[in-house]
Amino acid sequence: MTTNTIPVAGRPTAPVAAPRLSAEPRRSAARMIGLDLARALAVIGMFYAHVGRKQEFVLLDASTWDGIVVGRSSALFVILSGLGLGLMTRGRTGDALATRRREIVYRGVFLFFVGGVLVTLGVHISIILATYAVLFWLALPLFSLSRRALVAVAVGAALVGPFANAAAVALITRFGDPDAEFSKLLATGNYPVLIWIAYLAAGIAIGRLALDSRDTARRMLAAGAALMLAYPVAWVLGAITGTVFDGFGAVVTAGGVPAAGDADRDAWGWAWSDAYRYLGAQPHSGTQLEIIGNIGFALTLIGTCLLVGAAAPRLFAPIARMGRMSLSLYCLHIAAVFVLLHTVQDSRQEAWLETDWRGTAMWLAFTVGAFVFATLWFRSRSAGPLEGIMRRLPARLENRGR
Repeated sequence: MTTNTIPVAGRPTAPVAAPRLSAEPRRSAARMIGLDLARALAVIGMFYAHVGRKQEFVLLDASTWDGIVVGRSSALFVILSGLGLGLMTRGRTGDALATRRREIVYRGVFLFFVGGVLVTLGVHISIILATYAVLFWLALPLFSLSRRALVAVAVGAALVGPFANAAAVALITRFGDPDAEFSKLLATGNYPVLIWIAYLAAGIAIGRLALDSRDTARRMLAAGAALMLAYPVAWVLGAITGTVFDGFGAVVTAGGVPAAGDADRDAWGWAWSDAYRYLGAQPHSGTQLEIIGNIGFALTLIGTCLLVGAAAPRLFAPIARMGRMSLSLYCLHIAAVFVLLHTVQDSRQEAWLETDWRGTAMWLAFTVGAFVFATLWFRSRSAGPLEGIMRRLPARLENRGR
C-alpha cells in the first residue's frame, strides 16, 4: 500500500445461504460465494501487503513468495470492482441503465468522501478510494458497450495507458506540481487513473461473462495463465538487455550501465534510462507487462474461486463472508493501523512494520479479527456496515430530489 484497494461495486443482497428452489438460484449462490471468496483472499492479501514484508516475488526463490500480494492485491480489487459494476449493469438499457449509472455516481461520491476521511489519518498506506471514485465516474460510458468493445477498451488502456501516463507526468513536471493531490490522482501517485482504468474495464468485461458456468471459469483459468506469461517475458527482456529494477519498477541498471540519476533529468523529468522501465513488470511500475500479468493473475484467481465455490459452497461460505464486507474491512484496518502506530514510538514504527515476526503477527491478528467480525455481523445482517450505507444512499438521495 503502498499497495492497496477494495471492491465496492454492487452485488445482490440476498443471503447466500438462504434455501434455493431451483438449479439456477443454486448456481447463482455458488457464483456469489466464489466471487466473495476472491474478494476475501484479496482482503487477506491486502492486509499482508500493508503490514508484512515489502519484497518482490521471485518464482524460483520460495522465501519471497509472500511478495506475490504486493501490487496484485490492489489490481485484483479494482478488477473485482469492475466485475461488480458489470453485474450491476449487464442486460440493462434505457431508463434501467440510467438508474444504475446514477447509483454508481452516488457510490463514487461516497467513496471519495470516505477516502478523504481516511487520508486525514496520515497512515503510511496510500488510500485508493479517491481513485475508485474517479474510475467509477470514468466508467459510466462503458456500461452500454458490448463485451467485445469492453475487451478492446481494456486492451487499449493496458497498451496505451502507461505511455499516456508518462506524457501526463512529463507535462505536470514541466508546468505543474507533481505532489498536488489532483496530479497524484491523475498520473503521479500510486494509483493513477490513466493506468488503473485498464483494470476496471477488464473487470466490467469479465462481469458480462456467464460466471455461473464451469466452462467459463475454466476458460478464465486458461486465459489467465496465458496472460501471466507477461511476468517471465519481463524477466527474459531484462536479462537480455542487462536491465535491473528495484522492487517497484525503478531502473537501477539500463543496458548494463547505471541508470541516469535525478541530476541528469531534463525539465520534463525525462532521462534516457526511463525507456528501459517498460521492459519490467514489478509491482506498481505501471508498465504494459505488469498490467497484463496482473489481469492474468486476477483471471486465474477468480476462475479458481468460482470453481471451488461451486464445488463446495458450504465449506467456503464462512471465509467468503469477509469478501462481502471488503470496504468496511478496508476502512477498519486503516483505522487499526492508525491506532497501532500511535501506540508505538516514532523511532520504532518502521521496525514494527517491517520486522518479519511483527508484521506477520499483525497480519494474523487482522485476518482473524476480520473473520470473527464478519461471522458475527452476518448472523443478523445481509450487508457490511459501510456497504449497507452505500447501497441505501442512492435511493435516499433520489427520494430527496423529488
